[in-house]
Amino acid sequence: MNGPEAIKHSLVFLLLFTAARTDIREKRIPNRLTGMALGVRLLLYMVGGKLLGKEEFIITEMQLAGTAVLLSGLTLFAICSHHGLGFGDVKLLGAASLYLGTDRALACLFYGLLPAAAAGMVFVCTGRISRKQGISLAPFFLFGYVLTFLTY
Repeated sequence: MNGPEAIKHSLVFLLLFTAARTDIREKRIPNRLTGMALGVRLLLYMVGGKLLGKEEFIITEMQLAGTAVLLSGLTLFAICSHHGLGFGDVKLLGAASLYLGTDRALACLFYGLLPAAAAGMVFVCTGRISRKQGISLAPFFLFGYVLTFLTY
């Protein structure tokens, strides 16, 4: 892993860790956090474009297009699931997609939702939460990111 990749992965870990901690405490992911991640990534795109030239802009356009498709799908899912997936989660995964690419962001989602579903079933069966209550998904997305990082 080269320097820019290590920086991106460190920023994603920090973003997901902070989001997970906040989501557990407050049951929400602040817009300020995802907005700051977006601003830092756009700054990195600009610096990368200046240093690397035209190839970086082509990769940037592909990542932006993939992220737009991912955000559209996740937004539709959040609406259809009656906010089972919250818009903070959607924005968090969108920000992660800008750093990791759509394929790795989808892997984080998949690897995170499986243990989240299992934990939710355990919590409901043990009476810790009711069927209508939600659980914080950001910690599971962090788990999914770590798994994705180790397997890609």
